Amino acid sequence: MTVVMTTARTVLLSIGKEEFNTFFSAAPEALADFEVKLARYDVQLRSILYHPAGLKIFSDFCKSEFSEENLEFWRACRDFRHIALSLERDPSKAADAYVTALSLHRTRSHTA
Repeated sequence: MTVVMTTARTVLLSIGKEEFNTFFSAAPEALADFEVKLARYDVQLRSILYHPAGLKIFSDFCKSEFSEENLEFWRACRDFRHIALSLERDPSKAADAYVTALSLHRTRSHTA
């Protein structure tokens, strides 16, 4: 933990909205944590979905409303996005991802 103390009014960090969003674009979980702690009651749904405690509470709510499949769909889309970004950075992983996806599909087909 770092603590900075000053005796006079000091600006430690100055960042505009666009730079702020760019800074956190690669880590939506960090942005969600920041927003949940700062905004408290005026939080966007996206931040709730990326915040571990917020996601748990929202998941429980979805279960109580019999709409859990909506949240599962969002999670699948999020996971796909992470995989796609990973493959974009390292195309050599594409074959491994294909084989993994194919084996998962076969496993699900046989259990259904």
